[in-house]
Amino acid sequence: MASPVNFPGANKTFTAPLDIEKEALPMPGYVPTPCVISKWAVNKEELEEIYEEGALFLVVMGHTLPPIFVGSKEQVLGLLNDMNERGLR
Repeated sequence: MASPVNFPGANKTFTAPLDIEKEALPMPGYVPTPCVISKWAVNKEELEEIYEEGALFLVVMGHTLPPIFVGSKEQVLGLLNDMNERGLR
């Protein structure tokens, strides 16, 4: 569905482990400690499906799950600002 896209400020590219590299695209990200921010694009059909469903699904590979935040650009900037004010980055 969604595809990772590059964005201003991205400072690292994440790649999949060798055993699943054919199923995963390289993911540009911005890495301010202690989090990774990525940007994802959806096409018109995917956006319509998300709108109709009223939700989207998130899959994280592995056996542990760190805290996850999915939000708009403004929400992410607000989260970073809050983290900065609290001395978390």
